[in-house]
Amino acid sequence: MNTPDTVAGPPLEHLAHDCEETTEPPARPLATGRVPAGRFVGVDVARGVALVGMIAVHTMSAATDDGDVTLAWQLFSGKSAALFALLGGVGIAFMTGRTRPPRGGAWARAAVTPLVRGLLIAAIGLTLGYAVSDDAAYVILPYLGGMFLAATVLLPLRPKMLIGLGLGWAVVAPVLSHLLRLSRPAADLSNLTFTTLLGEPGRFAWTVLVAGTFPVLTWLAYIAVGLGVGRTALGSRRVVARLVLGGSALTAAVVAVTRLLVSSGVRERVAEDVSGHTDFETFTERLLWGGDGVLPADSPWWLAINAPHSGTPLDLLYTIGIALLTLGLCLALAVAVGPLLRVLAAPGSMTLTLYSAHVLLIEPLDGLPDGLAFLTHVVVLFTFALVWSSFFAKGPLEWVVARITHVIAPAPRGSVPARAARGSGATALSASEQP
Repeated sequence: MNTPDTVAGPPLEHLAHDCEETTEPPARPLATGRVPAGRFVGVDVARGVALVGMIAVHTMSAATDDGDVTLAWQLFSGKSAALFALLGGVGIAFMTGRTRPPRGGAWARAAVTPLVRGLLIAAIGLTLGYAVSDDAAYVILPYLGGMFLAATVLLPLRPKMLIGLGLGWAVVAPVLSHLLRLSRPAADLSNLTFTTLLGEPGRFAWTVLVAGTFPVLTWLAYIAVGLGVGRTALGSRRVVARLVLGGSALTAAVVAVTRLLVSSGVRERVAEDVSGHTDFETFTERLLWGGDGVLPADSPWWLAINAPHSGTPLDLLYTIGIALLTLGLCLALAVAVGPLLRVLAAPGSMTLTLYSAHVLLIEPLDGLPDGLAFLTHVVVLFTFALVWSSFFAKGPLEWVVARITHVIAPAPRGSVPARAARGSGATALSASEQP
């Protein structure tokens, strides 16, 4: 039964969420300068925003009738998946001690949880690879599982070091990727499956780590920054303000550098290097719509390009800035308007389930006009999430992953408890299962 304090469905301030620092909200949040624990529902809200963006990119056309980039792609292309990955790092922090980086033996024990979850996420993704065609969507989950595995080496690091490392890695990793790909042909970007893993393990590793659509080598920058952010006092207004201001500043700085490089003729330098083997249409498409995780290695000047999903330093830093800004705004809005955000928070608490359902629905709904296809995905998936979260604490796939993880890797001491009361509306995996 709803009381005057609640909205239809579970109240946001009591969502079962492992983003909470305490099991109950502080008694006087305004006096202490801190906000209620419910503020961390903003992480789920951010993931709900990312899910909307992913759906938009998969269901809306990339180009208008005039050949321009559509608004949906301008807003979300390359940004939604980046936000998912960064929030994956935040979730890893929550499941491995929150603000207390594990050291020594605690490090080894804490690493088991992201290892198990990473393997389970990858397994779900490899299974989806059999059902989802490359034309429908590139499935991110096998890559995300690899990111979870790689993140275990970062667990003992402190927040400032993690954020600095992530930003630095965003500059260094694309150069390493470029050098590694100089003597190798472009990767086969077909969705990965268990058949690929078992039959061609070398190609599988090369694709996941270096040359695929969401390569671990470069995307680890998102995980590192997210892990660092997750280790901070996210309940502090000062930290939230820093996320908003820092994300805005980073985004603006990248835009300024991009414009400077364009005006200095960087695109002409790329065109000169690739003119002998790349036609003008292909070249233009790469500038407008970006790459499939990486850009070609036939010119070092590609590294100075800022294009969606290209994996260049400017692309990584730009999308990190957007992700930090988005997360900060969502954390702030979760306090300002609270229950009104349940329409995003509930889906955001079970994105592993909803993402999997979404990619499976793309081809059956492919015949619908763009706008109708987008609305159908959103209405069906979000309605399911709102109804399901009114009765169950976790989404279906989140429950499976949680059960298996609990059996193999019980929560280490110091991990953040999550309430799992029936009807809570959010999952204990809500900040750790991506996307």
